[in-house]
Amino acid sequence: MSRHIVTIGLVILAALAIWAGILVYMQLYVPQPQIGGGTGTGGSPGAVTCGVRKTSNGYTFSWLHVAHGYFVNDEGCIINLRGFNWSQLEFGNAVGGGPKTRISEEGIAWYSQTFHTNVWRIPVNTTWWNENVYVPLAQMNYQDWIGQVIKWAENYGNYVILTKGPQFQNPPCGGSVKQCPTQNQAKRNYQQGLGGPEDLTTGQYIQPAITMWQSIAGRYANDPAVLYDSWNEMNSIDAQTWYHNTNILIETIRAQNPRSLIFLGGPNYKGDVNPIIHGDVPNFAESNLVYDFHVYDGFQGLYGTKNCSEPLSYVWQRWPGNANEQVGFSQRSDKAVAFTEWGGCNDFAQYNQAITTYAHAYHICLVYYDETNVATKVGTGYQLNENGTRVQAAYAAL
Repeated sequence: MSRHIVTIGLVILAALAIWAGILVYMQLYVPQPQIGGGTGTGGSPGAVTCGVRKTSNGYTFSWLHVAHGYFVNDEGCIINLRGFNWSQLEFGNAVGGGPKTRISEEGIAWYSQTFHTNVWRIPVNTTWWNENVYVPLAQMNYQDWIGQVIKWAENYGNYVILTKGPQFQNPPCGGSVKQCPTQNQAKRNYQQGLGGPEDLTTGQYIQPAITMWQSIAGRYANDPAVLYDSWNEMNSIDAQTWYHNTNILIETIRAQNPRSLIFLGGPNYKGDVNPIIHGDVPNFAESNLVYDFHVYDGFQGLYGTKNCSEPLSYVWQRWPGNANEQVGFSQRSDKAVAFTEWGGCNDFAQYNQAITTYAHAYHICLVYYDETNVATKVGTGYQLNENGTRVQAAYAAL
């Protein structure tokens, strides 16, 4: 009987020792979830919301890095990034479209405050940046205009993801320029014999992007709020070309900004990273990388009076099986995960809840596409639609 008691006691002591070791390991090596990074303009000076601090002079930002598959700051606080894309800075008139969709400080402020965002994703036209073209409706050159938008976002407590967009030669419209280039203008030019394949955004030709990232990463090398999305949606190229060219883009950015956080997606419109999972190419070895996925629900039809046509993304198919496959592999590889395009014209309730709940559980960066799909401008203000109400509630919970 006494031997049994001694044995049981030893087992209990061993279990307690193992549990104590686990607790010590978690405290020392695993980032402990703290407050998510919601900011907006709320809070008093000195308030910290994990990554962003509001002071009497504005906001200060922590350098972000990746640890155990999460976005964290230097104190190990996990950052839950959430925000919006503001499109049409890379085509058309370069200022966000028509009067009701035009980007402005007031618009940035309203979205930041209404949705408690802490990140904006801003597309950059590679050729316009490299040539620093004049933007008639902004009344300034393109590099200064993009810089102004970045400043507005930072003024309201937001990180900024700069993403490489088109690289066609057509200038932004406005003033004496009457023809507004479309998002796929390079493809149209190529089909009409007005441009070569080097203007397409497949990822085959990356020299213009190298030039752009050398300039941008050098310009913002000391700004922790600026994050880098190496290429929006590579497509129609083989896995080896994708891997090789993406590595060059990473090296280009890191040469100017060694601390940079870099987003990248697969070779199929950021649908998956299957070439790595299946062993066709090696995993990327660099630190502080984010594997980025675009996750659309495939909705086809009318939403109100608007005709919607959304692609059906790989991650959404067989949900949550494909998501578990892609996200699990990424985080086990010590890569953070982002869904930098999700939502769209009609993100029906089941899809919205599934995406946002999943992102909350795994600390995935969420960037809605785009700001026009959640609100409409009425006079000088904005009014939420059904999508917007869902996104507002979901972001408040992150």
